[in-house]
Amino acid sequence: MNEKEEVLNRLTGRLNLYRISQSVNAGYDTYSDAVVAAHNEEEARNMHPGTGRTMTPDDVDSEAWAPPKDVTVELFGVSVPGMEVGVVCASFHAG
Repeated sequence: MNEKEEVLNRLTGRLNLYRISQSVNAGYDTYSDAVVAAHNEEEARNMHPGTGRTMTPDDVDSEAWAPPKDVTVELFGVSVPGMEVGVVCASFHAG
């Protein structure tokens, strides 16, 4: 997504829909992936799939999720107008 498209989304109240995934932590009590609504790839990459909060290097959940540098982000769509930033759905592997 380019800067022009991002500005258009902000003006129309739309967000990008991303699939975020990680393969660093696997097994029980981990998240493998999630669909999130965010303004851009960086915002999506830093979102925790369990809480929707923006992660910082100091509060990375190293057991259930991966550091932002290890998160894969794939843009796959645009939301309806008025959707809020956050997690749409997440895949948690309970143990």
